[in-house]
Amino acid sequence: MKNVLNNNFPILRKKKVSEDPHDNLLMIENSNFLQEKAKKVIIDELQKYGIKISYEFQFPQYISNEDGVYINLATKVGPILGQYIKPSTYVNEIKIKQACEVRYDPIDFRYVFACAQKFSTYLKHNQGKIIQCLQSYECLDVAVDEIKRSVDLLDNLNQNSEYFKAQVSCIVSFLPLNQPLYSSVCFGCIMSLMAKTAIIRPPTVMKSLFENLTIVSKFNNFFPNLIISYDDKNEFIQKNRSVADVVVFTGKYYNAQKVKKQFKENVLFIFNGAGHNPIVVSKDANIDKAIDSICRVCLQNQGQDCAAPNSILVHSKISNLVVNKCIQRLDLIKNCIGDYANYNNIIGPNTDCSHALKIARVLYENRNFLQYGGEINPATGLIKPTVLVKPLLEGGNFSELFAPVIILQPYETDEDLKMYFEHPNYKSHAMYVTLFGTSKYVSTLIEKGLHTRDNILRDTDLHVEERGFKPYGGLGIEASCIQFYNKIIPGATLPQRDIYTYLIGPSIKRTKGISISH
Repeated sequence: MKNVLNNNFPILRKKKVSEDPHDNLLMIENSNFLQEKAKKVIIDELQKYGIKISYEFQFPQYISNEDGVYINLATKVGPILGQYIKPSTYVNEIKIKQACEVRYDPIDFRYVFACAQKFSTYLKHNQGKIIQCLQSYECLDVAVDEIKRSVDLLDNLNQNSEYFKAQVSCIVSFLPLNQPLYSSVCFGCIMSLMAKTAIIRPPTVMKSLFENLTIVSKFNNFFPNLIISYDDKNEFIQKNRSVADVVVFTGKYYNAQKVKKQFKENVLFIFNGAGHNPIVVSKDANIDKAIDSICRVCLQNQGQDCAAPNSILVHSKISNLVVNKCIQRLDLIKNCIGDYANYNNIIGPNTDCSHALKIARVLYENRNFLQYGGEINPATGLIKPTVLVKPLLEGGNFSELFAPVIILQPYETDEDLKMYFEHPNYKSHAMYVTLFGTSKYVSTLIEKGLHTRDNILRDTDLHVEERGFKPYGGLGIEASCIQFYNKIIPGATLPQRDIYTYLIGPSIKRTKGISISH
């Protein structure tokens, strides 16, 4: 069985085997093109010898795949022998059961939590310069909120200690257009504590911000294996598609699917999208409390937040009162709109100036429902707070606005809510529902398979409830889901939990332990 693979893959060149035993692992599972073909060749040969064999079992160390990419078998094909070996080792016994196992290096959570605590302390003590950096991209209140959420996650990471058992090799994250610091902590810093390498890619428009944020936040002082890439998206994918064990993608489902297709079939793909997140204000609701939440989630980061509701469903008996109170609240902040640099402003320009033109089209199409605002400056991207009052009978809003536009939709009876929740456009983006007051219909959404108990919020809102160590998302496939091999599992995501559930946990169970490099 000597050089079994030599006849199946071209050898590019021979190199001296590394002195580091870890570099000489033989890994199958992490190599997409080798997985099936190499397994078949090896298993077929072993069967000829009745599984147990005394023979020299030697691999070519360097080969190329179908794309011409150089592959080092010592780090990519593995542990066929159930132990860490050098390619020329003599083998007395090979176990088929171990041929496809991926072994992960163990994690000491005490170290993980210490790293998190140190970075939390740094953020608290350096808020001023971090806020100054973030204010080139967002308003003061948003920057402060980002730091607060980041610190909360880091300080409470022990809530997730059960998931930090072992490291995967590489985690790749595509960051969203909003919350640069918080998303970096969630999908970069925390991920680097679960992997040998974590790579984050911010959107191209955020490059300048991230170059400065990297300096003031000192990410690499606390997370040395965290890499920030500014590569073009396609180049970034090409570089990492064969090495990533996990991909975390935040954005639109359509774009996520295009990216997913370019990675290995066995990559764990964690998707975070957008949901409808409607707010229901029933006739017995605490109206002032409801107004607080409506303004908070609709205006946060000038509406550029996945927690923002596409529609606010208000019972017709109180709709006029809700509209008036909402407008009164907006009048109080009309002098707090403008440039990010002004510390008093809580509404700034949209991150993408061209988005102002899209909102202008939305307002034009709904001009008959305009009650307040409607002012847009396409040159600066500034969209002033706007209120539309559109009866639910005229059609629900299922489009993400990503702007400070509040759409109030009066409905007549509790049963009328089905016009929104049972509309064909609802299910795929089902995420959270916020209910103020009582509603028998909303309680049926669980049995209808649209929501779970965890994503129906009562007399509070998503901005208050969201915390980085808790799962986030809903049952809509375009709201949040896990994709692994050919399966799509809709539901709330929490990367550290999901990595443990789909990769680390099963490996520990199969091998009854974790392999350590030695």
